[in-house]
Amino acid sequence: MKNIEIQVLEMLSRLGAVVTNSHFVYTSGKHGAEYIDKTAITQHPNDFTQLCWWIASNALKDDPDIVLGAAVVGAMMSPIVAQEISMHARKKNKPLSLFADNDVSFRMENDRVVRVEQIMLKRGFDKLVAGKRVVIVEDIVNTGKTVLRLIDLVKENGGTVVSVHAICNRGPLTHDDFAKQDIRFSPLVTTPLTAYDAASCPLCAAGVPINIELGHGRQFVARMI
Repeated sequence: MKNIEIQVLEMLSRLGAVVTNSHFVYTSGKHGAEYIDKTAITQHPNDFTQLCWWIASNALKDDPDIVLGAAVVGAMMSPIVAQEISMHARKKNKPLSLFADNDVSFRMENDRVVRVEQIMLKRGFDKLVAGKRVVIVEDIVNTGKTVLRLIDLVKENGGTVVSVHAICNRGPLTHDDFAKQDIRFSPLVTTPLTAYDAASCPLCAAGVPINIELGHGRQFVARMI
């Protein structure tokens, strides 16, 4: 039987989730030629659920009280992972499924109104993590900004993050980075991402058009107009 990593890579390829030979702008603002399209995964519920089951089978050993994901896709993963853990967990108390989403505020900056978005635990979820063992689930880890924010939120509200799980790790964060915080990092696959600063991007220098359908290319182009 093929190992899970090979099965995941084959699934992503079959679903058309791995897009290459283009010019993308990532969440970090950096540019690159490859992109994993998470919407190509979520529109296939059987495959998406299988990915969550694989994550759950790994997270089961962490004996979590809570499975936490960030909107949008992480929030979709959380209940599936929590349910699968519940079906196999030995303890009577089954893990809760929680999600974090963007809190929008506005501030004045240089006489302009600036929109500020920050991931928060709302709807009373912040009260539920105190004293609890929390497993974080994420779809694609690029810079790790979202995952690190979730870790901070759990700690700020008195919880303990025991592990972080992802479908794919593309960013600079490694198992050792999380181990320093006594957190187990367990992506299903790791495929390093080559990214360039916009000012030194060879794709820009070569005149490769920016993809405005995936990633943050549309916003980048709009700022350049």
